[in-house]
Amino acid sequence: MVSTYLAIVSREKERERDMRRRHQNVSLTIPPIYYCCVWYFIFCGGLAVLMPYLPVIFRRWQLSPSQIGIIAACKPLIGFGIQPIWGQIADYTKRHSQIHAFCLFASACGYGTLYFQKRRFGRILVHVLLTETFGSGGFFLADNATNFMVLKHLERNPRSTVSYGKVRLWGAVGWGYVFAPLMGLVLTEENDAQFAPFLAYVILFSMASAIALRMEHHEKEGVDEDDGEIDKSESERMIGVTSSSSNSGGGSDGTPSKMKRSASFADFSDVSKRTFQIVTEPRAFLVFLLFLLMALSMALTDTYLFLHLETLGAPPILMGLALLFTCIPEVPVFFHEKKIKEFLGLDRSMLLILVAYVFRQLGYASLKSFGSPWFVLPLQLLHGITFGLYWSVGVEFSRLLAPEDLRAAVMGFFSGMNSMGAFLGAICGGRVYDRVGGSGLFFMAAGGDTFLAF
Repeated sequence: MVSTYLAIVSREKERERDMRRRHQNVSLTIPPIYYCCVWYFIFCGGLAVLMPYLPVIFRRWQLSPSQIGIIAACKPLIGFGIQPIWGQIADYTKRHSQIHAFCLFASACGYGTLYFQKRRFGRILVHVLLTETFGSGGFFLADNATNFMVLKHLERNPRSTVSYGKVRLWGAVGWGYVFAPLMGLVLTEENDAQFAPFLAYVILFSMASAIALRMEHHEKEGVDEDDGEIDKSESERMIGVTSSSSNSGGGSDGTPSKMKRSASFADFSDVSKRTFQIVTEPRAFLVFLLFLLMALSMALTDTYLFLHLETLGAPPILMGLALLFTCIPEVPVFFHEKKIKEFLGLDRSMLLILVAYVFRQLGYASLKSFGSPWFVLPLQLLHGITFGLYWSVGVEFSRLLAPEDLRAAVMGFFSGMNSMGAFLGAICGGRVYDRVGGSGLFFMAAGGDTFLAF
Protein backbone atom coordinates (compact mmCIF):
# COMPACT_ATOMS: atom_id res chain seq x y z
CA MET A 1 0.00 0.00 0.00
CA VAL A 2 2.87 2.32 0.79
CA SER A 3 4.38 1.83 -2.65
CA THR A 4 1.00 2.39 -4.28
CA TYR A 5 0.51 5.60 -2.28
CA LEU A 6 3.99 6.84 -3.20
CA ALA A 7 3.30 6.11 -6.87
CA ILE A 8 0.06 8.09 -6.71
CA VAL A 9 1.82 11.03 -5.00
CA SER A 10 4.59 10.91 -7.58
CA ARG A 11 2.09 10.99 -10.46
CA GLU A 12 0.23 13.92 -8.86
CA LYS A 13 3.45 15.88 -8.43
CA GLU A 14 4.47 15.14 -12.00
CA ARG A 15 1.05 16.29 -13.24
CA GLU A 16 1.37 19.51 -11.22
CA ARG A 17 4.84 20.15 -12.66
CA ASP A 18 3.51 19.47 -16.15
CA MET A 19 0.65 21.92 -15.63
CA ARG A 20 3.06 24.58 -14.37
CA ARG A 21 5.28 24.08 -17.43
CA ARG A 22 2.28 24.40 -19.73
CA HIS A 23 1.15 27.53 -17.93
CA GLN A 24 4.61 29.04 -18.24
CA ASN A 25 4.76 28.20 -21.95
CA VAL A 26 1.34 29.76 -22.54
CA SER A 27 2.35 32.87 -20.58
CA LEU A 28 5.50 33.24 -22.65
CA THR A 29 3.55 33.12 -25.92
CA ILE A 30 1.15 35.92 -24.93
CA PRO A 31 2.51 39.26 -26.19
CA PRO A 32 3.29 41.29 -23.04
CA ILE A 33 1.36 44.36 -24.06
CA TYR A 34 2.22 46.07 -20.79
CA TYR A 35 5.83 46.36 -22.00
CA CYS A 36 4.57 48.76 -24.65
CA CYS A 37 2.73 50.88 -22.07
CA VAL A 38 5.83 51.16 -19.90
CA TRP A 39 8.00 51.83 -22.95
CA TYR A 40 5.91 54.78 -24.14
CA PHE A 41 5.80 56.20 -20.61
CA ILE A 42 9.60 56.05 -20.26
CA PHE A 43 10.46 57.04 -23.85
CA CYS A 44 8.16 60.06 -24.04
CA GLY A 45 9.31 61.07 -20.57
CA GLY A 46 12.87 61.03 -21.89
CA LEU A 47 11.88 63.27 -24.77
CA ALA A 48 10.02 65.63 -22.45
CA VAL A 49 12.94 66.30 -20.12
CA LEU A 50 15.23 67.51 -22.92
CA MET A 51 13.80 68.14 -26.38
CA PRO A 52 11.35 71.00 -25.62
CA TYR A 53 14.05 72.80 -23.63
CA LEU A 54 16.86 72.39 -26.18
CA PRO A 55 16.05 75.60 -28.12
CA VAL A 56 16.15 77.58 -24.86
CA ILE A 57 19.40 75.86 -23.83
CA PHE A 58 20.94 76.59 -27.25
CA ARG A 59 19.85 80.22 -26.93
CA ARG A 60 21.72 80.43 -23.62
CA TRP A 61 24.73 78.95 -25.42
CA GLN A 62 24.66 82.12 -27.58
CA LEU A 63 23.21 80.53 -30.73
CA SER A 64 20.90 82.61 -32.94
CA PRO A 65 17.34 81.54 -33.83
CA SER A 66 18.53 80.73 -37.38
CA GLN A 67 21.31 78.51 -36.03
CA ILE A 68 18.86 76.85 -33.63
CA GLY A 69 16.55 76.25 -36.60
CA ILE A 70 19.34 74.62 -38.60
CA ILE A 71 20.23 72.29 -35.71
CA ALA A 72 16.58 71.47 -35.14
CA ALA A 73 16.21 70.77 -38.85
CA CYS A 74 19.09 68.26 -38.83
CA LYS A 75 17.17 65.82 -36.71
CA PRO A 76 14.22 65.39 -39.10
CA LEU A 77 16.44 65.69 -42.17
CA ILE A 78 18.48 62.71 -41.06
CA GLY A 79 15.28 60.96 -40.02
CA PHE A 80 13.77 61.42 -43.47
CA GLY A 81 16.64 59.55 -45.08
CA ILE A 82 17.57 57.10 -42.33
CA GLN A 83 14.26 55.99 -40.77
CA PRO A 84 12.94 54.19 -43.88
CA ILE A 85 16.33 52.46 -44.16
CA TRP A 86 16.19 51.35 -40.51
CA GLY A 87 12.71 49.96 -41.20
CA GLN A 88 13.86 48.06 -44.27
CA ILE A 89 16.91 46.69 -42.46
CA ALA A 90 14.68 45.53 -39.60
CA ASP A 91 12.27 43.79 -41.99
CA TYR A 92 15.16 42.25 -43.92
CA THR A 93 17.17 40.98 -40.94
CA LYS A 94 14.22 40.15 -38.69
CA ARG A 95 16.14 41.73 -35.80
CA HIS A 96 13.62 44.43 -35.03
CA SER A 97 14.06 44.40 -31.25
CA GLN A 98 17.86 44.53 -31.37
CA ILE A 99 17.85 47.39 -33.88
CA HIS A 100 15.22 49.21 -31.84
CA ALA A 101 17.29 48.90 -28.65
CA PHE A 102 20.49 49.97 -30.43
CA CYS A 103 18.89 53.15 -31.81
CA LEU A 104 17.60 54.14 -28.37
CA PHE A 105 20.94 53.53 -26.66
CA ALA A 106 22.79 55.43 -29.39
CA SER A 107 20.46 58.38 -28.87
CA ALA A 108 21.05 58.25 -25.10
CA CYS A 109 24.82 58.33 -25.59
CA GLY A 110 24.70 61.04 -28.26
CA TYR A 111 22.50 63.56 -26.51
CA GLY A 112 23.98 62.75 -23.11
CA THR A 113 27.43 63.79 -24.30
CA LEU A 114 26.12 66.89 -26.11
CA TYR A 115 26.37 68.84 -22.86
CA PHE A 116 30.15 68.41 -22.88
CA GLN A 117 30.53 69.53 -26.50
CA LYS A 118 32.21 72.86 -27.14
CA ARG A 119 29.62 75.62 -27.46
CA ARG A 120 30.27 76.24 -31.13
CA PHE A 121 27.59 76.03 -33.76
CA GLY A 122 29.57 73.78 -36.13
CA ARG A 123 30.54 71.26 -33.44
CA ILE A 124 27.00 71.07 -32.06
CA LEU A 125 25.61 70.60 -35.56
CA VAL A 126 27.95 67.68 -36.36
CA HIS A 127 27.25 66.09 -32.98
CA VAL A 128 23.48 66.17 -33.55
CA LEU A 129 23.90 64.82 -37.09
CA LEU A 130 25.86 61.80 -35.88
CA THR A 131 23.47 61.16 -33.00
CA GLU A 132 20.41 61.21 -35.24
CA THR A 133 22.04 58.99 -37.85
CA PHE A 134 22.32 56.14 -35.38
CA GLY A 135 19.45 56.97 -33.06
CA SER A 136 16.50 57.88 -35.28
CA GLY A 137 14.79 54.48 -35.36
CA GLY A 138 13.43 54.51 -31.84
CA PHE A 139 9.89 55.84 -32.24
CA PHE A 140 8.44 54.22 -35.36
CA LEU A 141 9.79 50.77 -34.48
CA ALA A 142 7.88 51.01 -31.21
CA ASP A 143 4.69 51.84 -33.13
CA ASN A 144 5.35 48.85 -35.35
CA ALA A 145 5.76 46.55 -32.33
CA THR A 146 2.71 47.96 -30.58
CA ASN A 147 0.45 47.37 -33.57
CA PHE A 148 1.61 43.75 -33.79
CA MET A 149 1.34 43.10 -30.07
CA VAL A 150 -2.13 44.66 -29.85
CA LEU A 151 -3.38 42.40 -32.66
CA LYS A 152 -1.92 39.29 -31.06
CA HIS A 153 -3.36 40.28 -27.68
CA LEU A 154 -6.82 40.66 -29.22
CA GLU A 155 -6.53 37.28 -30.95
CA ARG A 156 -5.89 35.58 -27.61
CA ASN A 157 -8.29 37.81 -25.64
CA PRO A 158 -11.29 38.54 -27.91
CA ARG A 159 -13.16 40.36 -25.15
CA SER A 160 -10.31 42.78 -24.53
CA THR A 161 -10.83 46.43 -25.49
CA VAL A 162 -7.13 47.24 -25.83
CA SER A 163 -6.13 49.31 -28.86
CA TYR A 164 -3.10 51.17 -30.16
CA GLY A 165 -4.41 54.41 -28.72
CA LYS A 166 -4.98 52.97 -25.25
CA VAL A 167 -1.35 51.83 -25.22
CA ARG A 168 0.04 54.98 -26.81
CA LEU A 169 -1.68 57.28 -24.31
CA TRP A 170 0.89 56.25 -21.69
CA GLY A 171 3.38 58.29 -23.68
CA ALA A 172 1.24 61.36 -23.13
CA VAL A 173 1.07 60.57 -19.41
CA GLY A 174 4.86 60.31 -19.20
CA TRP A 175 5.43 63.39 -21.36
CA GLY A 176 3.00 65.89 -19.93
CA TYR A 177 1.73 64.62 -16.58
CA VAL A 178 5.05 63.64 -15.03
CA PHE A 179 8.40 64.45 -16.64
CA ALA A 180 7.88 67.77 -18.47
CA PRO A 181 6.39 69.65 -15.48
CA LEU A 182 8.99 68.07 -13.20
CA MET A 183 11.87 69.26 -15.38
CA GLY A 184 10.28 72.71 -15.68
CA LEU A 185 10.16 72.90 -11.88
CA VAL A 186 13.80 71.80 -11.59
CA LEU A 187 14.98 74.42 -14.09
CA THR A 188 12.92 77.13 -12.37
CA GLU A 189 14.22 76.37 -8.88
CA GLU A 190 17.82 75.67 -9.90
CA ASN A 191 19.21 78.13 -12.42
CA ASP A 192 22.49 76.21 -12.65
CA ALA A 193 20.85 72.83 -13.35
CA GLN A 194 21.38 72.85 -17.11
CA PHE A 195 22.96 69.40 -16.94
CA ALA A 196 19.77 67.90 -15.42
CA PRO A 197 17.88 67.51 -18.73
CA PHE A 198 20.80 65.68 -20.35
CA LEU A 199 21.31 63.33 -17.40
CA ALA A 200 17.61 62.53 -17.16
CA TYR A 201 17.52 61.84 -20.91
CA VAL A 202 20.36 59.32 -20.66
CA ILE A 203 18.73 57.46 -17.77
CA LEU A 204 15.27 57.26 -19.33
CA PHE A 205 16.44 56.33 -22.82
CA SER A 206 18.72 53.63 -21.44
CA MET A 207 15.70 52.17 -19.65
CA ALA A 208 13.66 52.37 -22.85
CA SER A 209 16.45 50.55 -24.71
CA ALA A 210 16.31 47.67 -22.23
CA ILE A 211 12.53 47.43 -22.49
CA ALA A 212 12.68 47.46 -26.31
CA LEU A 213 14.43 44.07 -26.24
CA ARG A 214 11.22 42.55 -24.81
CA MET A 215 8.89 43.97 -27.46
CA GLU A 216 7.68 41.78 -30.34
CA HIS A 217 7.46 42.87 -33.97
CA HIS A 218 6.52 39.69 -35.85
CA GLU A 219 5.53 36.06 -35.47
CA LYS A 220 8.25 33.59 -34.66
CA GLU A 221 9.44 31.50 -37.56
CA GLY A 222 7.26 28.51 -38.30
CA VAL A 223 4.12 30.10 -36.80
CA ASP A 224 1.10 30.42 -39.08
CA GLU A 225 0.32 34.09 -39.57
CA ASP A 226 -2.86 33.77 -41.58
CA ASP A 227 -4.89 34.61 -38.48
CA GLY A 228 -3.21 37.99 -38.29
CA GLU A 229 -4.23 39.23 -41.73
CA ILE A 230 -6.27 42.40 -41.91
CA ASP A 231 -9.80 42.40 -43.26
CA LYS A 232 -9.53 44.03 -46.66
CA SER A 233 -12.84 45.84 -46.29
CA GLU A 234 -11.61 47.41 -43.03
CA SER A 235 -8.49 48.69 -44.76
CA GLU A 236 -10.27 50.14 -47.75
CA ARG A 237 -12.98 51.72 -45.61
CA MET A 238 -10.51 53.47 -43.32
CA ILE A 239 -7.83 54.68 -45.70
CA GLY A 240 -9.69 54.95 -48.99
CA VAL A 241 -6.87 53.09 -50.74
CA THR A 242 -6.88 49.50 -51.90
CA SER A 243 -4.28 47.92 -49.67
CA SER A 244 -1.41 46.00 -51.18
CA SER A 245 -2.70 42.80 -49.64
CA SER A 246 -5.89 43.02 -51.69
CA ASN A 247 -4.25 43.04 -55.11
CA SER A 248 -5.01 40.14 -57.39
CA GLY A 249 -2.65 37.40 -58.38
CA GLY A 250 -0.40 34.97 -56.59
CA GLY A 251 -1.94 32.87 -53.82
CA SER A 252 -5.41 31.45 -53.57
CA ASP A 253 -6.44 34.14 -51.08
CA GLY A 254 -5.68 36.91 -53.55
CA THR A 255 -2.39 37.87 -51.98
CA PRO A 256 0.56 38.12 -54.39
CA SER A 257 2.98 35.31 -53.79
CA LYS A 258 5.84 37.82 -53.40
CA MET A 259 3.99 39.37 -50.46
CA LYS A 260 3.53 36.09 -48.63
CA ARG A 261 5.40 35.92 -45.35
CA SER A 262 8.03 33.22 -45.28
CA ALA A 263 10.57 32.00 -42.81
CA SER A 264 13.40 33.60 -44.81
CA PHE A 265 13.26 37.25 -45.80
CA ALA A 266 13.18 38.58 -49.32
CA ASP A 267 16.19 40.19 -50.87
CA PHE A 268 16.76 43.68 -49.45
CA SER A 269 16.36 45.31 -52.86
CA ASP A 270 13.01 43.59 -53.23
CA VAL A 271 11.89 44.98 -49.86
CA SER A 272 12.84 48.49 -51.01
CA LYS A 273 11.14 48.07 -54.38
CA ARG A 274 7.87 46.80 -52.93
CA THR A 275 7.83 49.52 -50.27
CA PHE A 276 8.33 52.17 -52.96
CA GLN A 277 5.44 50.76 -55.02
CA ILE A 278 3.12 50.88 -52.02
CA VAL A 279 3.87 54.42 -50.80
CA THR A 280 3.92 55.99 -54.28
CA GLU A 281 0.44 54.83 -55.24
CA PRO A 282 -1.15 58.23 -56.13
CA ARG A 283 -3.86 58.39 -53.48
CA ALA A 284 -1.54 57.05 -50.77
CA PHE A 285 1.25 59.46 -51.68
CA LEU A 286 -1.10 62.46 -51.50
CA VAL A 287 -2.08 61.43 -47.98
CA PHE A 288 1.59 61.07 -47.00
CA LEU A 289 2.25 64.52 -48.49
CA LEU A 290 -0.48 66.00 -46.31
CA PHE A 291 1.09 64.29 -43.30
CA LEU A 292 4.34 66.04 -44.27
CA LEU A 293 2.67 69.48 -44.29
CA MET A 294 1.02 68.83 -40.93
CA ALA A 295 4.40 67.82 -39.52
CA LEU A 296 5.74 71.17 -40.75
CA SER A 297 3.18 72.96 -38.59
CA MET A 298 4.03 70.72 -35.66
CA ALA A 299 7.73 71.55 -36.02
CA LEU A 300 7.07 75.28 -35.83
CA THR A 301 5.37 74.77 -32.48
CA ASP A 302 7.94 72.30 -31.14
CA THR A 303 10.94 74.44 -32.12
CA TYR A 304 9.85 78.03 -31.69
CA LEU A 305 6.98 78.19 -29.19
CA PHE A 306 9.27 78.19 -26.14
CA LEU A 307 11.54 80.80 -27.74
CA HIS A 308 8.43 82.91 -28.35
CA LEU A 309 7.29 82.41 -24.75
CA GLU A 310 10.72 83.34 -23.40
CA THR A 311 10.65 86.66 -25.28
CA LEU A 312 7.28 87.31 -23.60
CA GLY A 313 8.81 86.72 -20.17
CA ALA A 314 7.56 83.20 -19.51
CA PRO A 315 9.33 81.29 -16.67
CA PRO A 316 10.48 77.67 -17.20
CA ILE A 317 7.64 76.39 -14.99
CA LEU A 318 5.12 77.81 -17.50
CA MET A 319 6.87 75.86 -20.25
CA GLY A 320 6.52 72.68 -18.21
CA LEU A 321 2.85 73.42 -17.56
CA ALA A 322 2.35 74.10 -21.27
CA LEU A 323 3.51 70.56 -21.98
CA LEU A 324 1.20 69.25 -19.24
CA PHE A 325 -1.76 71.00 -20.87
CA THR A 326 -0.96 69.39 -24.22
CA CYS A 327 -1.46 65.98 -22.65
CA ILE A 328 -4.70 66.65 -20.78
CA PRO A 329 -6.73 66.18 -24.01
CA GLU A 330 -4.21 63.84 -25.65
CA VAL A 331 -4.94 60.99 -23.22
CA PRO A 332 -8.73 60.82 -23.91
CA VAL A 333 -8.13 61.24 -27.65
CA PHE A 334 -5.77 58.27 -27.69
CA PHE A 335 -8.14 56.30 -25.44
CA HIS A 336 -11.08 56.79 -27.81
CA GLU A 337 -9.06 56.99 -31.05
CA LYS A 338 -10.70 53.95 -32.62
CA LYS A 339 -14.23 55.33 -32.19
CA ILE A 340 -13.13 58.79 -33.37
CA LYS A 341 -11.52 57.42 -36.54
CA GLU A 342 -14.50 55.20 -37.31
CA PHE A 343 -16.87 58.14 -36.89
CA LEU A 344 -14.88 60.72 -38.86
CA GLY A 345 -12.99 58.65 -41.42
CA LEU A 346 -9.74 59.79 -42.98
CA ASP A 347 -10.82 62.94 -44.84
CA ARG A 348 -12.79 64.57 -42.01
CA SER A 349 -10.07 63.66 -39.51
CA MET A 350 -7.51 65.48 -41.66
CA LEU A 351 -9.78 68.52 -41.97
CA LEU A 352 -10.34 68.66 -38.21
CA ILE A 353 -6.58 68.52 -37.58
CA LEU A 354 -5.92 71.43 -39.94
CA VAL A 355 -8.71 73.58 -38.45
CA ALA A 356 -7.35 72.94 -34.96
CA TYR A 357 -3.91 74.04 -36.14
CA VAL A 358 -5.37 77.30 -37.51
CA PHE A 359 -6.93 78.23 -34.16
CA ARG A 360 -3.86 77.10 -32.19
CA GLN A 361 -1.39 79.14 -34.24
CA LEU A 362 -3.60 82.23 -34.38
CA GLY A 363 -3.68 82.05 -30.59
CA TYR A 364 0.12 81.89 -30.38
CA ALA A 365 0.38 84.88 -32.71
CA SER A 366 -1.96 86.85 -30.43
CA LEU A 367 -0.29 86.10 -27.07
CA LYS A 368 1.36 89.52 -26.93
CA SER A 369 -2.02 91.16 -27.47
CA PHE A 370 -3.51 89.09 -24.65
CA GLY A 371 -1.00 90.70 -22.29
CA SER A 372 0.34 87.56 -20.66
CA PRO A 373 2.14 84.42 -21.89
CA TRP A 374 0.01 82.34 -19.49
CA PHE A 375 -2.83 82.47 -22.03
CA VAL A 376 -0.86 79.81 -23.91
CA LEU A 377 -2.25 77.14 -21.59
CA PRO A 378 -5.81 76.89 -23.01
CA LEU A 379 -4.37 76.89 -26.54
CA GLN A 380 -2.34 73.78 -25.65
CA LEU A 381 -5.57 71.83 -25.22
CA LEU A 382 -5.86 71.66 -29.02
CA HIS A 383 -2.80 69.38 -29.00
CA GLY A 384 -5.11 66.42 -28.47
CA ILE A 385 -6.31 66.93 -32.04
CA THR A 386 -3.21 68.33 -33.71
CA PHE A 387 -1.00 65.52 -32.45
CA GLY A 388 -3.08 62.79 -30.78
CA LEU A 389 -5.57 62.34 -33.60
CA TYR A 390 -2.97 63.13 -36.25
CA TRP A 391 -0.51 60.48 -35.07
CA SER A 392 -3.18 57.85 -34.53
CA VAL A 393 -4.56 58.37 -38.05
CA GLY A 394 -1.07 58.25 -39.58
CA VAL A 395 -0.08 55.03 -37.80
CA GLU A 396 -3.38 53.34 -38.68
CA PHE A 397 -3.12 54.47 -42.31
CA SER A 398 0.40 53.04 -42.59
CA ARG A 399 -0.56 49.77 -40.90
CA LEU A 400 -3.55 49.12 -43.13
CA LEU A 401 -1.69 50.13 -46.28
CA ALA A 402 1.18 47.65 -45.89
CA PRO A 403 1.37 43.85 -46.06
CA GLU A 404 2.54 42.35 -42.81
CA ASP A 405 6.11 41.70 -43.91
CA LEU A 406 6.58 45.36 -44.90
CA ARG A 407 4.91 47.14 -42.00
CA ALA A 408 8.13 48.39 -40.42
CA ALA A 409 9.30 49.71 -43.79
CA VAL A 410 6.03 51.56 -44.53
CA MET A 411 5.89 52.84 -40.95
CA GLY A 412 9.43 54.09 -41.50
CA PHE A 413 8.28 55.96 -44.61
CA PHE A 414 5.48 57.61 -42.63
CA SER A 415 8.02 58.58 -39.99
CA GLY A 416 10.35 59.82 -42.73
CA MET A 417 7.67 62.08 -44.20
CA ASN A 418 7.09 63.47 -40.72
CA SER A 419 10.80 64.10 -40.49
CA MET A 420 10.91 65.94 -43.79
CA GLY A 421 8.00 68.14 -42.68
CA ALA A 422 9.78 68.81 -39.40
CA PHE A 423 12.97 69.69 -41.32
CA LEU A 424 11.17 72.21 -43.51
CA GLY A 425 9.38 73.71 -40.50
CA ALA A 426 12.58 74.08 -38.48
CA ILE A 427 14.81 75.44 -41.25
CA CYS A 428 12.27 77.83 -42.76
CA GLY A 429 10.80 78.80 -39.40
CA GLY A 430 14.19 79.99 -38.13
CA ARG A 431 14.61 82.42 -41.02
CA VAL A 432 11.07 83.71 -40.65
CA TYR A 433 11.48 84.04 -36.87
CA ASP A 434 14.62 86.14 -37.38
CA ARG A 435 12.72 88.54 -39.65
CA VAL A 436 9.23 88.83 -38.14
CA GLY A 437 9.47 87.27 -34.67
CA GLY A 438 7.31 84.60 -33.09
CA SER A 439 3.97 86.37 -33.59
CA GLY A 440 4.59 86.85 -37.31
CA LEU A 441 5.78 83.26 -37.73
CA PHE A 442 2.68 81.74 -36.18
CA PHE A 443 0.35 84.10 -38.03
CA MET A 444 1.87 83.01 -41.35
CA ALA A 445 1.59 79.35 -40.33
CA ALA A 446 -2.10 79.81 -39.56
CA GLY A 447 -2.58 81.29 -43.03
CA GLY A 448 -0.91 78.29 -44.66
CA ASP A 449 -3.05 75.80 -42.73
CA THR A 450 -6.18 77.74 -43.63
CA PHE A 451 -5.25 77.36 -47.32
CA LEU A 452 -4.73 73.59 -46.91
CA ALA A 453 -8.01 73.15 -45.06
CA PHE A 454 -10.17 75.00 -47.53
